[in-house]
Amino acid sequence: MKKKGKLLRSLAVLLLVMVCAALNPKIAKAAGENITMKNAKTIKIGEEIDEKYSANDIKHSCKYYKFKVPTDIGNKWIDFKLRNNSDIWCAMNLYNDHEEELATDRINGNSTGKIHLSVKDSEHNDDVVKLTPGQTYYLEVGVLEWDDDYSRDFELSSSTVADDNWGSIEKAPEIKCNTWKKGVLEYDDDVDRYFVKLPKDKKEHAFIVNSDRDIRATFEDVNGVYKDHFGIDAYETNNEYREIGRGQRVYIKIDGSEYANYKIKVTSPTPKKTISILKVSKCKKGMKVVKGKTISKANVKVTVNGKAYKTVKSNAKGNFAVKTKKLKAGQKIKVTVSKSGYKTRTSGTIKVKKK
Repeated sequence: MKKKGKLLRSLAVLLLVMVCAALNPKIAKAAGENITMKNAKTIKIGEEIDEKYSANDIKHSCKYYKFKVPTDIGNKWIDFKLRNNSDIWCAMNLYNDHEEELATDRINGNSTGKIHLSVKDSEHNDDVVKLTPGQTYYLEVGVLEWDDDYSRDFELSSSTVADDNWGSIEKAPEIKCNTWKKGVLEYDDDVDRYFVKLPKDKKEHAFIVNSDRDIRATFEDVNGVYKDHFGIDAYETNNEYREIGRGQRVYIKIDGSEYANYKIKVTSPTPKKTISILKVSKCKKGMKVVKGKTISKANVKVTVNGKAYKTVKSNAKGNFAVKTKKLKAGQKIKVTVSKSGYKTRTSGTIKVKKK
C-alpha cells in the first residue's frame, strides 16, 4: 500500500509538471482551438487595422495576423499597437516565416502595448527589429492567462511614420557648405547621418548645429571612426567643432532621447567676387567732379595727385560722381571701388586733359 501511495504521488507530481509545462508558453491556448499561422488573417502595414475582438472571439486562445513588407516601402518606422481593455495580461508577439520570435510585448490590464519596428538598412541606437522588404511576418495576439470571470477586450492597430534619414554611413546624404540642412529625429532611438566634403582650402570650417530639444552631434571619418562630439541644448546653437579643409569627407551623426527638430550648417569661407566694371569718364581741366560707372551700391574713392576726396556710393545703376577741387591739366587721378564680398578694384592712372 505504501508503495502504491508513493507511486500515485509521483504520478500526481509528474502530471502537475506536465500541466505547468503546457501552460508555460507566452500565450495560453485552449485545447481544441486550431488558430495557427496557417490560417492567419492578412493585414497591410501602414493601413489602419482597427481590429477589435472580445471574449467570444478570443476565448482562451490567440489570433494570428500576417503581413508582407512592400518592396517599395522605403525608409519607415512601423508600429503595431494593442490596447488591452481587459483586467488580465495579454501579449503581442512578432515572428518571421520560420516561426522565430523577433519581438514581443506584454501588456497589463487596461493599458496599451507596442511593437516598434523599422526596415532593413536603417540605423538606430536601440536594438530595433528591422524588417526585410518583400518578406512575410506574423503577429500573434492573445491572453497570458485565462479566467472565465474576466472579460477579454482588445484593439489592434497599425501605423507607419516616414524616417527622413537612413542613419547609415552608406546612405548618408551630402550637406553643402554654407547651406542650412533641416532634419527630424522621429523617435528617441532614431539616428541621422550626413556628410560634408570640405574643400582643399586649408582653411578652418565650423560645424554649426541648432535644435529644439537636447541632442548630440558626433563627428566621424569616412570609415565611421570617431573624431569628436558635442551636445546641443534645446533652443541653443553649438559651433565648437572645427576642421581644416583638405578635401576630406566628414560625417555628422545626430541622435537624442526624444523627438527633435534640428538644423546643421558647415561654414566655408566664401571667395570674394570680382568687380566686373569700372569706367571713368574723361577728366578735363576746370572740372570739379569725377564721374564714372561701376557695380551698384559700391564705395567709390577718388584721389587727385594723392589727395583723397570724400568717398561716395554708386547708385542702383552703378553711376557715381565724386566732387573735387578744380582740376588742373596733368594731374593724376585714381579711382578705387570697394564692396563687401568683392575684391577691391583700382583704376589705372588717369591724367587730366587740357580740353
